[in-house]
Amino acid sequence: MSAAVDFGRPQLVVRTGRLSQRWDRRTLVVGVVIAALLVLAFLVGLLAGDDGVGVADLPGALLRGGSPEGFAVRGLQLPRVWAAIVLGAAMALSGGIFQLLTRNPLGSPDLIGFGVGSYTGALIASLVVGLGFAGMSAFALIGGLLTAGAVYLLAYRGGVGGFRLVITGVAISAMLAAVNYWLILRSDLDEAMLAAQWGAGTLDTPVARNWTYLVPAFAISGALAAALAVLAPRARIMELGPQLARALGAQTRAAALALPVIGVALIAVATTICGPVAFVALSAPHIARRLCRSGTTPWVVTALVGALLLLLSDIVAQQISALVGGSLPVGVVTVCVGGGYLCYLLYTEMRRTRA
Repeated sequence: MSAAVDFGRPQLVVRTGRLSQRWDRRTLVVGVVIAALLVLAFLVGLLAGDDGVGVADLPGALLRGGSPEGFAVRGLQLPRVWAAIVLGAAMALSGGIFQLLTRNPLGSPDLIGFGVGSYTGALIASLVVGLGFAGMSAFALIGGLLTAGAVYLLAYRGGVGGFRLVITGVAISAMLAAVNYWLILRSDLDEAMLAAQWGAGTLDTPVARNWTYLVPAFAISGALAAALAVLAPRARIMELGPQLARALGAQTRAAALALPVIGVALIAVATTICGPVAFVALSAPHIARRLCRSGTTPWVVTALVGALLLLLSDIVAQQISALVGGSLPVGVVTVCVGGGYLCYLLYTEMRRTRA
């Protein structure tokens, strides 16, 4: 009896003239489902504020911005919801990039220190130099790039091993966290309270609800995502490993240089708006790969999962805040959820290493 031939996973091919695009059917279905869930979460997020706006009031609130309901939805909740979607996607893409480059499931910018480095740069710009939003954004990018350079330099031993890079990043992250605490302690009380809340990761700030700041952040995130889309074919080859990529004759040096810059820039933009929100960048790429059952990173699904994770976490944070009072940072929710997921990743990684 002859063995069955495996022709691979079902593919959907779209042709337009001489151009064609191949889509994995399972990835496409998963992406559509997550996009539908994201639309539902978007509508729920518009009603998540503690302002008394109900489902019946939502259409009128969206159409009439001058009413109290319109201000609550369009002025407060709408920019916050869009910030969660766009910045969650940016964090997820950044996490996918560094997991690809380090070839390590723990290779996430919030674990290896790049997010903390961006936060350090933004704190220096705000608390020490006294710069505004543009200066904070620039310093956040510089801080992330310098941290990335330091981690790569210290971890380099004839190459950058994934585990060595993660351990070095954790050490650098701990040192930068101490610097951040010192910067906050030396500032005055009002600035220290704002910086501490921002440092926990929050969307409940004037910056995260102001289109003046959000529009440039969204534009930069979109440009970085477009650059990643251009490099995606090279990134897929890089996921096969450096030796196989060289055997195939693939030129991946330019992508290997550009991808870390894109990854740091994505996490720096997100950090400038909402602070260093933990675990979204770590968990979103893993969830996307498991849902799609893909050996490579499904970038669109990864971005959708990151957006959904951050938006749902912010909705939960708002509901808890309404119940207990005060303002619960979204980073607290993501830490609670992501901490359990990190334990699961460590357990599976230990089992894989022993095997």
